[in-house]
Parts: sequence; C-alpha cells; structure tokens
Amino acid sequence: MSAIMKSEKTRWLRNTALAEYLGTTNMTIYRWRRNPAVNFPAATVISGIEYTDLQEVERWMKARVVNRMTAKEKGVKTRGGQQPLKETAS
Repeated sequence: MSAIMKSEKTRWLRNTALAEYLGTTNMTIYRWRRNPAVNFPAATVISGIEYTDLQEVERWMKARVVNRMTAKEKGVKTRGGQQPLKETAS
C-alpha cells in the first residue's frame, strides 16, 4: 500500500499536458527548457518521449513568485521574475 501512495505523489506529465496545466503552449515549454536564465526543470526522456515531474514544476513556479515578490519589495524591476533589468541612462 505504501508503494502505491509513493507513486501517487510523483505525477509525470508529457509536454502537452504540462502546457495545458500551465496555461501555455508546447513551444513555450520548449523555449523555457532551452533558456538557462529561466531554469525550467529538465524533462526525463523515456523511449524518445519527454516526461516532467509536476512537483518540480510547482517548486519552480513557487520560487519564481518568491523571486518576483522579493525584487518588488526591494524596488528592483524584473524581467519575467528572474533577473533584474539593467537601468539605462535616458
């Protein structure tokens, strides 16, 4: 019974289901994975099909929210919640 409980805690999603869950597209998932600044969780590839651990994605989303909130409190402008924007002299 505990083995079943453990397997239910880890939920693996294919890219289409993951994009639907996040309210985005497969192309966005593709771009996030290839952009090191975004730090999106890597997929596990089995027989050529990508699977992503939903728990890792949820941790990634929570970290982005915390980063944006922390930057906002400090008065730092951010780009997508990750990196501070460089101020330019106008």
